[in-house]
Amino acid sequence: MSAKTGIILKTPQQVEKMKELGSILAEIVANLYELVEVGNTPLDLEKRAIELCREFEVNPSCMGYMGYPAATCIGVNDQAVHNIPKDNKFKDGDIVTIDMVIDQDGWFVDHAVTKGIWNVDTKGRELIENTKKAMEKAISTVKAGKTIGDLGAAMEGIIKPLGFSVLRNYVGHGIGQEMHEEPKIPCFGTPGQGEELKEGMVFTIEPMVAEYEPDITLDSDGWSTRLTDGGRFAMFEHTVALNASGVEILTKRSEKGLF
Repeated sequence: MSAKTGIILKTPQQVEKMKELGSILAEIVANLYELVEVGNTPLDLEKRAIELCREFEVNPSCMGYMGYPAATCIGVNDQAVHNIPKDNKFKDGDIVTIDMVIDQDGWFVDHAVTKGIWNVDTKGRELIENTKKAMEKAISTVKAGKTIGDLGAAMEGIIKPLGFSVLRNYVGHGIGQEMHEEPKIPCFGTPGQGEELKEGMVFTIEPMVAEYEPDITLDSDGWSTRLTDGGRFAMFEHTVALNASGVEILTKRSEKGLF
């Protein structure tokens, strides 16, 4: 998925527009999160996502993007990124990832969460909890003068000591008037290396974490992916902005929420 060339800094007014949109996406994703229960299906979430986009008068950005046929990407267990929702029923112990992008008036925001259903084993719970911690650690690292390498190192520094690994072929990204802009934000890196963070940058932080090895296989639909070794996958993602007062999470609910 290509990114727009060059880093485009946003004005405070533009960031505020993205924050308003981000609160809508957070509300939509929270609704979908509640539907991740035994007996429901990824398609149930997909249908609800489309309904909510109509209610909030926003566009489901993934639908039609480079031919992608759905509003959401929903993976279960060993499925990784860009999974087309299907009608397989969720089961006790499943680990489910929801990833969604919306746009309105030419602006885009991106958000993802992972949920374990009922009796997830200890390692599965650790996978989910520490993927979220990796995102939070990277977000807390965002400051003017820090680098993209600092962010990647923060994420992998949480994950690697636990025996988990991060995907190498998929990365976070700048976002604004395009779904994918520069810079690329890998979930691995070397402290002090890479592009320096500057006020006005808006980008996603999204640790994509494999239970074992990060190698993935592309399914026959040309989009859906799964971990080659059958390990499970987790991902959390926020769209964040670096402004004069520091880092701001744009994809949060207006009231204190789950993420």
